[in-house]
Amino acid sequence: MPSVPPVTVRTADPGDHARVRAVLLAAFDDDVPARLVDRLRRDPGAVVAGFEFVAEFDGAVVGHTMLSRVPVDGDRPFTALNLTPLAVAPDRRRRGIGRRLVEHALAVVEQDGRFPLVVLEGDPRHYLRYGFRRASEAGLQRPSPAIPDEAFQYRPLAGHDPAGHRGRVVYPEVFHELGAVGP
Repeated sequence: MPSVPPVTVRTADPGDHARVRAVLLAAFDDDVPARLVDRLRRDPGAVVAGFEFVAEFDGAVVGHTMLSRVPVDGDRPFTALNLTPLAVAPDRRRRGIGRRLVEHALAVVEQDGRFPLVVLEGDPRHYLRYGFRRASEAGLQRPSPAIPDEAFQYRPLAGHDPAGHRGRVVYPEVFHELGAVGP
């Protein structure tokens, strides 16, 4: 019986961009996530080098996620990371690829040590397994009232200070321009 090639999660490179776009277009009902990723990549202050990831299976890109910088306004302003979008090719779902992408991304940013926390919009039942919790419980305010409170979540990293890392998360303007805020 031939062996099945494993899924590999790795840092994305510019040669992956067209394949990532194809996964994003297949995974979502519209092109907003693909346009968001394109625009974030063009903003030198948004995406942290080395914080965009792909899942590869048998030479094909079958999943993607990235982390971008988001400022947090508060008594002590700081920069957090936003995990979005998370996409898996429809024919590869329910095989643990999304989980591998999220776990890999979190391990990389945890080891990096420059950021105190990660935020995201998503189903709390899904992201609880990765240590995400309701952001409002930690004093983090949603970037828009269009985001349901329970869907806006955070995961503390090693440098997180619960007393100091509080405030309103501010999405880059591109999120609002593209309507990539809320459900």
